[in-house]
Amino acid sequence: MLTPKQLLTFNTFGFIILKNFFNEKEVTAIRNEYYYKANIASTFELFNGTKRQVFDMTGDDTPFFASLFEDERLLSKAEQIHGKVLPQQIQADRHTKNTYWHHDVTGWEWKGIKFAFYLDAMKSDNGALRVIPGSHLQPWHDYLDNIKTLKYKWVRKNNKSAASGQNILEIPGYACETTPRDVILFDLRIYHASYGGSSDRHMGSVSYANYPTTSQELCMTIFHAIPNLQDHDNSEDPWNPTKFMSDDWWKNKNGNKKRQGWINEWKKFSKMDSSETGYNPVPKDGRIIISPIK
Repeated sequence: MLTPKQLLTFNTFGFIILKNFFNEKEVTAIRNEYYYKANIASTFELFNGTKRQVFDMTGDDTPFFASLFEDERLLSKAEQIHGKVLPQQIQADRHTKNTYWHHDVTGWEWKGIKFAFYLDAMKSDNGALRVIPGSHLQPWHDYLDNIKTLKYKWVRKNNKSAASGQNILEIPGYACETTPRDVILFDLRIYHASYGGSSDRHMGSVSYANYPTTSQELCMTIFHAIPNLQDHDNSEDPWNPTKFMSDDWWKNKNGNKKRQGWINEWKKFSKMDSSETGYNPVPKDGRIIISPIK
């Protein structure tokens, strides 16, 4: 659980660094499973440091990563922040150089948190995660979208320019310096980036979405649930499953009760019609606006 001071810090600034979260044995397991998946991906597409690769880590062949959804050290904090939560993603990233300013939500109602950790010591000048403290809060979150180098629509059309050192460093931010044992917990709505990273930067992460408590949030959850349970085109990353988590995770062959409850919830939401909520998800400038049905 987070202490009252940690929870206040997280709610105020949108992130917190959890020092010495993993022990050395766990760091070794993270490294082994990461490189195992990276090697598999390279048999499909040789990594050359110019294109980011992402690996799903929910399969039975990466047991430590796959166990992290149910790890009470993570889950208790997620539930402390959001109450009931839904598992969203466990993945490993092979990053290349700078990462432009962005946030991880399609729309304001898609709330959630991410636990991120790096396989190497990260400093402000070698790719440490940078955040704009408090940018998960309204109205500042939307106000920042008026700044060209932060604007959601502009960044996605101008990735290379947005990732330039000048465009990253001109925005004041906090660099989260960490060791491989540390974890950064941050709100998915916070603006974040990285600067000065190598062409082969290694990160793992675990994400949870909040369980919907309003009609608008339910509309957004349905919007995500429907495609999440359908097969999608993975021709760009054929080493990953065609669903948003592996078949191993969905089969739940060990009968984990917590996981089965989550599976049932995702299936329930995937069968619902968002119009039943009184709202529709409307695409606008690359984002999703939850609009009332008139």
